[in-house]
Amino acid sequence: KAYECVKYAWTQASAVVTQNGLNDWTIYIINYKYYPFFKHVKSTEEIFSICKQILLEYADAVSAYTKEKNYSPFINNICQYIRECLPNSMTISQIAKAHNFSESYISHCFKKETGKSIGRYILEEKIAIAKKMIDENVAFYEISTQLSFSSQSYFSRQFKKITGMTPNEYKNKKNS
Repeated sequence: KAYECVKYAWTQASAVVTQNGLNDWTIYIINYKYYPFFKHVKSTEEIFSICKQILLEYADAVSAYTKEKNYSPFINNICQYIRECLPNSMTISQIAKAHNFSESYISHCFKKETGKSIGRYILEEKIAIAKKMIDENVAFYEISTQLSFSSQSYFSRQFKKITGMTPNEYKNKKNS
């Protein structure tokens, strides 16, 4: 009975964060991390502990999303489009076509407003997801495949470019 109650609360929390701008992929990553724990809970305290962790991760994700609310609607739409398409590889050309503007115009506006290139933004978003997947003990080759990196070594180089450490160093640091 407790499991059904938690499942209902989890569904409601997911709906709230969706209404506050989180995309399905981000919610999936957070939920995927905790779902196995619910099948083995033995006490109310364990249930509350797991729920608290989920809600904290949801809050962090919504907080990151709300930073983008300071952007213009045009840039917000681009950011949302990128997040929705994220595990797939995408090009500035695809983004430009989806928004009916030239690549140079979109690139210029995005850089001017966010302070970073679209390519950098995409990479940072992918690495944020990769970190969560590493925390969930997903294999590096699986992460690189799911996030559309051309190879595991390319994924490792890009991860280090953003975080300053390799995926393995990141994992070891989190586990120590």
